[in-house]
Amino acid sequence: RRATSWIAGSEFTASEAASLLGLSRERMTVIGYGVDEAFFQRPSDDIVTARRRAWLGSMPGSSGAPDARRVVLHVGIAEPRKNVEAAILALGWLRQRGVDAVLVQIGGRFTHPHHAAIEAAGVEGFVRQEAGVDESALVAAYYAADALVLPSTYEGFGLPALEAQATGMPVVHSGAGGLAEAAGDAALTVTGAPPAALADALARVFTDPAL
Repeated sequence: RRATSWIAGSEFTASEAASLLGLSRERMTVIGYGVDEAFFQRPSDDIVTARRRAWLGSMPGSSGAPDARRVVLHVGIAEPRKNVEAAILALGWLRQRGVDAVLVQIGGRFTHPHHAAIEAAGVEGFVRQEAGVDESALVAAYYAADALVLPSTYEGFGLPALEAQATGMPVVHSGAGGLAEAAGDAALTVTGAPPAALADALARVFTDPAL
């Protein structure tokens, strides 16, 4: 209340602050978040390969070696607005269509709705979660996976989209909140994030190198 000006990370957040907190939009400046230089530096092939092997080695039908499987990554907490269940159900759609895909979730802790989604999608054994990693492991994860999915229903910005793009990884997102600003025109947007449509978008980035 004492401040004479405010900084927001996205136009969406600025609008929310003006609407919900009654702050003056004219006194707000939008400065988008940036990405640490570490995300632009690809780790050694040995590190990336080991990261991928650590995921695939614990999943059915895998020798643990990097193979033709597709790794879908989700980064962030697993609270309801992140809509991780949609990513899990999208994995089920992918596998039903013959895409040998797995899902790796970093940063959250699954609760009953997530486990129910895993059972409903029939993807037991094809989902891996790491509740917390350091920055070097996170960077390696982006380089080791094949696509990032962010099916959120609400985001102030969506930094994982920017981090993934810094590593050259394709991004599929819902466009909710600030995600559209974060990803710009260099991602596939699936409005509302219905699982079948998410699966369609992921299949496109897996099969269309030019895209």
